[in-house]
Amino acid sequence: MEGHSTFRKPARTLDLVDTPSILAPMHEAGSVRIIFVTTEARVARFRDVPTAREVGLGDFKAHSWYGIYAPAGTARPIIDRFAQAIETALADPTLVARFESLGTPVMRGWTPERFDTNLREEIAFWVPLVRASGARAD
Repeated sequence: MEGHSTFRKPARTLDLVDTPSILAPMHEAGSVRIIFVTTEARVARFRDVPTAREVGLGDFKAHSWYGIYAPAGTARPIIDRFAQAIETALADPTLVARFESLGTPVMRGWTPERFDTNLREEIAFWVPLVRASGARAD
């Protein structure tokens, strides 16, 4: 989920951006203030920024995630081989450092089953909200 929403006020603009790398340089320079992050834990690059829970928003979370899909019917040994290769890559200190420099959590330990469960939970959470909002793709 990448993107932003802009709310205009006289002489001020507040952007809600869910891609931390966009705001990082401005936050570090002091030209913007990140009020909170919407991940479950603090983001490594923004240790000074509290989570939504820490500012009193309860269990609210909304964050970008990534995954790799295979065609339906792909043999389980092939899926397992890809999953292991991804897990190995995500353990590489250079890759971890790059993800952290972007403010992106490293998704270690995500089995295909965990990813499937997360995807279904995201759909169940967001679809009703989008429908209720009346938003639509043009």
